[in-house]
Amino acid sequence: MIDTERTARETLDRAVAGLRETGYLEWLESTYRKAAAAATKGLEPRTWSEQDERRIVFEAVAYMSALLLEREVRGYFTQRKLLFGRGPDRKRIEAFRASFLQYLPEKLSSLGMARVLVPAVGSVAAHEVTGVERLKEYTRGGDSKKAFEHFGSCMARALDPNLEVVANIVALESIPMLVLVIRGALDREFGIPTPWPRRSRSRSWV
Repeated sequence: MIDTERTARETLDRAVAGLRETGYLEWLESTYRKAAAAATKGLEPRTWSEQDERRIVFEAVAYMSALLLEREVRGYFTQRKLLFGRGPDRKRIEAFRASFLQYLPEKLSSLGMARVLVPAVGSVAAHEVTGVERLKEYTRGGDSKKAFEHFGSCMARALDPNLEVVANIVALESIPMLVLVIRGALDREFGIPTPWPRRSRSRSWV
């Protein structure tokens, strides 16, 4: 019997580590700088502060967690069905989800991301948001297209609020990388080794 609480904690730990091991932030920075330089005719792209990097990672972890809970985990918790082979084990999936959501604030807090400040946008005043709140935004209503668009918007404002169209494209192009990180974490946790390419550069948020 799988210990769902331990599995949820270790899966999130592995996923966050996977962002570093795959060089996600480095890829975002390189891709953004190239796209921004092209769009602004060679002007120097915005330089990210440590606070910017933390918000970028916060958005990535929140969206990655939403994808994991809403889609990916169903393929790992299955049970035998009488007539139709195997299907999702809903009881264990819900137990995993509850444990994951309970651990997420603790994990983000350990990274200095318990809450992040979201600057004012239009008529929406500046405000703070937690990881669970952002995750719920990404899963509200179960509409994957709206979640996809919302992530693009949130991550774009974290990358560069003054070049949002370009940053939005970069954010959306990063999603396949997040999916690979999630699947790598789940595969490792469930005993299927999936090697990640390692990068020498490290970041302060891990």
